[in-house]
Amino acid sequence: AVGLAGISLLPRITIQLAKLPLPHVPGNADELKEDSHFPDYRMIEKRTGLAHQYMTGLIIGCGLTAAIGAMITASVVAHNIWGGLFAFVVAAVLLLRGRNYANGSQAIALLCSGLLASAGITAGLIVQIVSIPSLVAWVFPPLMLLGAASLIIGVVFPKRRFSPVQRRAVDLFEATLIALVLPLALGVMDL
Repeated sequence: AVGLAGISLLPRITIQLAKLPLPHVPGNADELKEDSHFPDYRMIEKRTGLAHQYMTGLIIGCGLTAAIGAMITASVVAHNIWGGLFAFVVAAVLLLRGRNYANGSQAIALLCSGLLASAGITAGLIVQIVSIPSLVAWVFPPLMLLGAASLIIGVVFPKRRFSPVQRRAVDLFEATLIALVLPLALGVMDL
């Protein structure tokens, strides 16, 4: 949960780390006429590149933290059903957050973290089935859903253009999943 929360804070943190200057915005027409301040574009370009590097590194760290946390909670599903649900939601949020980044390396980092979380969830659930065979009824449907969703997202979605309404629906679905993270995390901790 902390890793996912950190991802939301990263843009502001990277701006501060790279020391990107805030633009001067005139408040009225007189200030606009008097404004002769031109920024040093080479310095801004250099710091923007540095900010992208910071952002990529921080996304990798937060994504790995969230993915490892999801894998750990998926392994305790025999004792607490909230662990499996939490892990599934975290993996979905990581995969959905990857679409928000224009920088390819940042999107790939989040997608890889989501795939790592999904693989860890699958491995954790399979281990649970081996130790408690009656869990197959609880484990098989989410794994089938995960496989079907991966197939649809990987094969069908890249070849389609989506309307603004469809994109907004995905945004609302993502927001719902993000809102579920905290209650599920509290459920994992039996609070």
